[in-house]
Amino acid sequence: MKLLHIGDVVGKPGRMMLQRGLKGLRIKYQLDLISVNSENAASGTGLTPETYKEIVQAGADVLTMGDHTYKRKEIIPILEQNDNIVKPANYPPEAPGKTYALVDLPLGRRAAVISLQGRVFMNPVDCPFHAADRVLKLLPPDVKIILVDFHAEATNSSWADTSTVALPPFWGLIPTSPPQTSRFSPAGRRSKPTSA
Repeated sequence: MKLLHIGDVVGKPGRMMLQRGLKGLRIKYQLDLISVNSENAASGTGLTPETYKEIVQAGADVLTMGDHTYKRKEIIPILEQNDNIVKPANYPPEAPGKTYALVDLPLGRRAAVISLQGRVFMNPVDCPFHAADRVLKLLPPDVKIILVDFHAEATNSSWADTSTVALPPFWGLIPTSPPQTSRFSPAGRRSKPTSA
């Protein structure tokens, strides 16, 4: 199983990099799932229907969002109607968008992609760990692979103690801000962050 998450694609330069390289990366590394944090893809803040289409056409399976999810109101219909884009799960339930996306993988497996937002130096949102617990309970029982994009401004948020979340057999915590190396853990065990 090979997963790739790309964090904080910013503006046209970021979209151009995806267009030039994402399909090639999928082939070269035989990637099963590509997730892209896209909340800054439209001129550095927000996402538009046009930039959404560009990122999907470039090869992204799922787009995750963060604190700039609603900077551009024209994205709301996409958030409401499409199954391959997720708002942070700790946003209010009334906020437009889905809290997880399901992706079909080889060998009949499925993965879920979830976005969570930190709370330090950001607008107030629900506890990301309580939100994660809620979403995990909604997932179909056959989903054993879960990718979590944890979008945060402070390292203490990104590397928070995940032992409070009931994590499934395989999970990945992908902090998208500040940039750091991701960590993966089998059987729900915590792993230590590594330096970039």
